[in-house]
Amino acid sequence: MIKNKVLLSAYACEPRKGSEPAVGWNWLLQMQKHCDVWVITRANNKTAIESFKNEIKENVRFIFVDYSDTVLKIKKKLPVWFYYYLWQIKAFFIAKNIHKQINFDFAHHVTFMSARVNFVPFLKVKSIVGPVGGLELLPHNFTTLVNKKLKEYIRELAIYKLKYSPLWHLFLKRTNKLILTNKQNLKFIPKKYHSKVYITQIGVSEKQLPKQNGNSVCKIYWGGILARWKGLEILLRSLVKVDVDWELDITGKGAELIYFKSLVKQLGLDSKVRFLGWIEKNEQERLLLNCNIFIFTSLRETTGLVLLEAMSYGKPVVALDWGGPSSIINGSNGIKIPVNTVEQTVNSLAENINKLANNTVLQKELGMGAYQSVKEKFCWDKKGEEMNQLYNQILNENTPRS
Repeated sequence: MIKNKVLLSAYACEPRKGSEPAVGWNWLLQMQKHCDVWVITRANNKTAIESFKNEIKENVRFIFVDYSDTVLKIKKKLPVWFYYYLWQIKAFFIAKNIHKQINFDFAHHVTFMSARVNFVPFLKVKSIVGPVGGLELLPHNFTTLVNKKLKEYIRELAIYKLKYSPLWHLFLKRTNKLILTNKQNLKFIPKKYHSKVYITQIGVSEKQLPKQNGNSVCKIYWGGILARWKGLEILLRSLVKVDVDWELDITGKGAELIYFKSLVKQLGLDSKVRFLGWIEKNEQERLLLNCNIFIFTSLRETTGLVLLEAMSYGKPVVALDWGGPSSIINGSNGIKIPVNTVEQTVNSLAENINKLANNTVLQKELGMGAYQSVKEKFCWDKKGEEMNQLYNQILNENTPRS
């Protein structure tokens, strides 16, 4: 059987990592089951990839791309996105030459997962971009929780201006299929390109359902970047109103660590909150296994990979009804907190923590619902099958190569 030949653009792609590197790696593992795959990625991923070559099939080839050591030294002093765009330019010319030899059926951009211009649609081949996002805005009434308001306003202005960018329009025009992670991003895609849009989330590794733990106190877990827009303040303020005995573990690092530690002290929660910093993946797994409730409070999130991780362990999850999590949680697999005003959201979160902590039956029901959702819809195997079907659908369409 002749397989489709796919160029996979994965700027971030590393095994046994989280976030973007995990996304790139898992798309590779899935698409190698269905296609002949050429992966174009950064050269600094080579060592990690080669150490897991036993997981890679013979129908996968790697194209490692980076600039000279001199440029890489300068890169450390520049914003991440500056080098990302430089890399896109070099990757384009290398991919263009390889395409002349291989004649790919598709080119598919998978990382970074941000809805930004990349080189893939500019190759003369059918192109797929995504799943991507990053066009989510803060809820209107929640800007008071963000300290760098000017930076947030500039970000939002840049997103609104996208609709009027000639380069953005050209990028969308040349893209055969744009995969978005949630409907909020659709607002910034001009209507004439909506027919090209497909909405789906990324995947997570399927786990064996663990036994329900018997903690004497309600153990709550929150993980993420310690930035104000991650909404940790909402959780901390809600816990003041929680009646049950609880403990909170916070993992992650970021510029706002001092602020959040100060807030915890101000709220009188010192004895119940632990800041554990950045942790290895196996330690995160231990915390997920041991917690009773996982809470996700991000105010603008494309997906929420750690949310899916918690669900894969059969944990009851609580998240804001906003951005990516809003498209993942449906009521039977977790609780969505309405986003109205800050005060209403804080009160609703406290109310639902109390309800969950006092009801082990509900914890089990929502945990099982979360686990089943991952198994049936969000595990990587299902995502690989879904993407292969999309590949074949696009191949059978009479749309021209971009």
